[in-house]
Amino acid sequence: NRTVDLRTTNAVLYQLSYKSKAKLTCWKNIPVIDILVKGKNIFLKKNCSNLIFFMLISFQSERLSVSIDTLVDKILHSYEEFGGVNCVGSDTFPNRENVVTVLQNLQSLLFPGYRKAEELDEHNIRYITGQKVNCIITMLTKEIQKAFVYEVNRKSGANTDARKHRCFSLAEATAVALIDELPAIRKKLQLDVQALFKGDPAAKSDAEVIVSYPGLEAIIVYRLAHFLYKNGVPVIPRIMSEHVHGKTGIDIHPGATIGESFFIDHGTGIVIGETSVIGNNVKIYQGVTLGALSTRGGQRLAGVRRHPTIEDNVTIYRSEERRVGKE
Repeated sequence: NRTVDLRTTNAVLYQLSYKSKAKLTCWKNIPVIDILVKGKNIFLKKNCSNLIFFMLISFQSERLSVSIDTLVDKILHSYEEFGGVNCVGSDTFPNRENVVTVLQNLQSLLFPGYRKAEELDEHNIRYITGQKVNCIITMLTKEIQKAFVYEVNRKSGANTDARKHRCFSLAEATAVALIDELPAIRKKLQLDVQALFKGDPAAKSDAEVIVSYPGLEAIIVYRLAHFLYKNGVPVIPRIMSEHVHGKTGIDIHPGATIGESFFIDHGTGIVIGETSVIGNNVKIYQGVTLGALSTRGGQRLAGVRRHPTIEDNVTIYRSEERRVGKE
């Protein structure tokens, strides 16, 4: 046995970590090492071959100047002081992860077999579809109810069981209405797929567009979120649109109005604002912004028309781009 001063041990640990580029902090499953800590001294009873393992335990060391409980108390105090905590319950804010899960299930209903790893055939497709529909309605109803209750509380400050029940009924009816709308949404998306395939000479098939084009994914999410937005669902449409914005770099506000056979090529940097109106057979290329001239009015402009209208059969490029060839 030999005694090692804690300050010396720290220096040795640093040198070993620096030379080996490994962090010596894992001490589990090493039964041949028996390390006892007392005050500022470490007693090493055994070693393993030519390697000496050191463990610093903070029972009496000066490594932690404050306790874990003190750190936790400070974080909890910030929760009380600044808010921003979304606890469990129907009267809280919608949960982003749940909304994204619903969105992924909706996408797999719109294009089954493309979005999820699943083995579909004529014998099981009805069962799998029914399972997804049931899951979507159950989960989406809860999240829409949260959004409705939150909005009611924000505007009136009153939160009664009767209102919660009413919000639940509206939420369930909205979730069912979205499922009922899926065939019509699929019809629009088929036109979007055809527009993307016909408009992009690099595309080899409809299937390639469906499975790999970020522009189509942004359009899919827009058409789902837009239905909820039109039916007065707060928050959730924005969660959906911002989720796909983060994935694709394409920012389409769910309040925008977009016609049939919509074409987005590449897509990175495209922004389509809340009150934009886009006609049929429109093509938009990367970097285009359909935005307001100024937002200095802030909340005073809420609900006011402030974005451009694009008529049918229009192609829009970013202004500073230089292109060659024929359309």
